[in-house]
Amino acid sequence: MNSRRNTQSSLFLIELMISVLFFALGSAVCIQVFVKAYTINEDARRLSFASLQASSAASALKYTNGSAEAMKEYFPQITEDENGLSVYYDKAFQECPKSDCFFSMHITQQKKNHTIYACIRITAPDRKNPVYSLDIHYPEFSAPEKESDRERSGETL
Repeated sequence: MNSRRNTQSSLFLIELMISVLFFALGSAVCIQVFVKAYTINEDARRLSFASLQASSAASALKYTNGSAEAMKEYFPQITEDENGLSVYYDKAFQECPKSDCFFSMHITQQKKNHTIYACIRITAPDRKNPVYSLDIHYPEFSAPEKESDRERSGETL
């Protein structure tokens, strides 16, 4: 009777260990799925932010003369250096000084035959490639004529 009790106890312990093993394997798979979902969500948030900022910068470039002073209305902390214009953002996607930045937007412009070619790149330090890149071209900006200028030239609306 005593050996039968030992056999039953051994079988129960083996079943319990197998159940714990399956639970641990299932937990490991679930954790991997949650980590992957979090990573995909963060990448999507970054891409959404980057595309919105690049689109805003493209619109501001097109409808201003593209100078740092003109762009300050849309990007208050924009800076200019020898490579072009730059705006820096922290991890919460807020504009910040370069010393506190996580993301950066770099805008380079080149003029050819009364057309402006611009490249807008959003980068993050934890990636080799830009988060988002946008190349645009548009006619050179010219200030709208004043109504008094049109009257002198004889144009009518």
